Formats: sequence, structure tokens, C-alpha cells
Amino acid sequence: MSINLIRIPDIYYGYGSLKELRTFKQERILIVSDKTVWELFGIKILKYFKKRETKIFDEIEPDPKDITIQKGGDIARGFKPDLIVGIGGGSVMDAAKVIYFLYEREDKTILDINPLQFFKLGLKSKLVLIPTTSGSGAEMTPAAVVTKTETGQKLALPSFELVASAVIIDPRLPSGMPPKLTASTGMDALTHAIEGKTNNKMNNDFTDAVNLHAIRLLFKYLPAAVGEGAEDKEIREKIHNAASL
Repeated sequence: MSINLIRIPDIYYGYGSLKELRTFKQERILIVSDKTVWELFGIKILKYFKKRETKIFDEIEPDPKDITIQKGGDIARGFKPDLIVGIGGGSVMDAAKVIYFLYEREDKTILDINPLQFFKLGLKSKLVLIPTTSGSGAEMTPAAVVTKTETGQKLALPSFELVASAVIIDPRLPSGMPPKLTASTGMDALTHAIEGKTNNKMNNDFTDAVNLHAIRLLFKYLPAAVGEGAEDKEIREKIHNAASL
């Protein structure tokens, strides 16, 4: 009999769940984001960390490059946070996970991430991820994708220790997404759910249940989210939840 592991973060969800950031009492916070997201949500985030040391690294690009992530890791090693917060789309989620890894294990490089080694992460800090789009679901996964600068090759880096300590699924954050972005990220979420259900090498009773429910939610609510229901709070919430499933 084989023993398999499914690890998930603590999940804060629902409208206004961003306020749960104030329950984290750490004193030195590194925030990982991109410039657009930080311009939109930076003030909201910082109000929960008043009177604490914060450092912002908002240089994450789409399909984050190894040199960018290494820079973030170097910043983390110098700043020495006890909490790392990633806020943004899937690229930021992936970047924050790898920056967290590089900070926790200063003796390792990006290429050392693998599913077969136990790295003992989490001794210095906790990782909290906050998605602002309803798409990749990267905030929930035990892996990251990094682009090699020299070749453009995308590296899939799996490790259960990359799973965040907590995620915050607040549908208020993606509620202003335009129809085109809602559609493209929603189809990303649907593709991932279908792949998860049909991958006979990796799926199981637990993942099947989650993926099937995500597919149902997206079929039901995504067309409305792109159309007349774009401002509907329930529709936005269902899409955001489905993406994280």
C-alpha cells in the first residue's frame, strides 16, 4: 500500500477576508507583487501592517524570470522577514513561493527545488498568498514555474514544502477585472480543473471531487461573469473560489 500526501494551506475566504492579514502578528513583512497590482492594492495591504517593518518587492513580471526571483531572494536574505506575503496573479504566486524557498534555505538555488527532498522550510518565516485574479490557482499548489532568462525555458519546480501557510481568497480583489481578463483567467482555471480530473496518473478520489466541483462552478458562473453578471457579488465569489479549488 502506498502512502500519498495532499497538503493545503489554511484558507481565509469571502468578501472582506483580506482583513485577516491583521491576525498575523509577525514584525518584519516582505511583500512580493508586481507594479500594477501594488498600485491598485498597496495601500489596502499596508494598513494591516502599521507599526511594523515592511519591504516591498514589486518587480515580478509575467512568467517570472530566474534572475528576478533570485533578486527577490537576495532581498529577503538581507531583510530577514518573518512573514512573506505574495499578492497578485499566478506569476506573483509562483515567484513568492520560490523567494520563500531561497530565503529559508540560503544554501540552495532555484534548481535545487524537487519533490524528493525534505527541505525543512518554515523555520524563519511564514508564507501567505493572496490571488488578485481568478485563474491559475497557483496560490494552492505545491509547485512553481520559473522562466530561465538565457533560454526562455520554463522550469516546473514541484515540492510540497512550497505550499503556503495560508491563502486569502477575497473576491473583492478581482471584482474590477475587465471582461477579457475575466474570460482568459477563467478559462485558465477551467483548463486546470479539466486537466486535474483527466490526469489518470495524478488524480484520486479527493482531487476528482474538487476538480469536478470547480468545473461545475465555472460552467455555471463564468459566462455570466464575462457578461451581464460582471458586477454580481455572488458570481465573482463563485469564480474566485473555483479558481482556487
